[in-house]
Amino acid sequence: MLIIGHKGSAGLATGNTLEAVQVALELGVDIIEIDLHITKDGVIILHHDKKINSQNISSSNFKSLFAKNNKLTTLEQVIKLVKNKSKLLLDIKPGQDPEPIISLIAKYKKVDFIVTSFDVKILQYIHNDSPDIELAVLDRWSGVRASYRARKFGTKTIIMNHRWLWSGFIKSMSRSGYNLFTYTLNDPNKAQRWANVGLAGVITDYPDRFLS
Repeated sequence: MLIIGHKGSAGLATGNTLEAVQVALELGVDIIEIDLHITKDGVIILHHDKKINSQNISSSNFKSLFAKNNKLTTLEQVIKLVKNKSKLLLDIKPGQDPEPIISLIAKYKKVDFIVTSFDVKILQYIHNDSPDIELAVLDRWSGVRASYRARKFGTKTIIMNHRWLWSGFIKSMSRSGYNLFTYTLNDPNKAQRWANVGLAGVITDYPDRFLS
């Protein structure tokens, strides 16, 4: 079972920051998950929500956003920190233009990426434009919908909310050849029980609980 740090390591440091990514690296996670938005001036930043302190990211430049949050981190900073020490799972938030992210990924050949999004249009664009980029289908609860999209985008990796999973479903997905990841699960015992029936990866705020 792969251990995937949620927002770097959101339970141990401020999520989606260099500090959280550094903690995840020091713990030795297999994959680091981060959320991506793009500023008005084209900077790809780590953030989950559309706004930073009530300021819209898409209509603001990086400098003004950084003035509100001096921990604000760019994707390029993370890539340079991680290098080849861990794989990066990039969750592109809905409504973003994937082209700047594709262009940045292309600059760093030695870094392993998986790209995911709840926005199917983003996955479709990347699948058509850059089929060499590894994709993962992100779905809250529907295994039928997720597996359909996985076939459509040529991937075997599916990410689903742990609240909708059960052992029989996990076993069925594993037998069908899918790599099923779940989010955001902080219970190592439950994760291990599910790993025994085929769970491929767990996205967690507390990777230390799984790697101690």
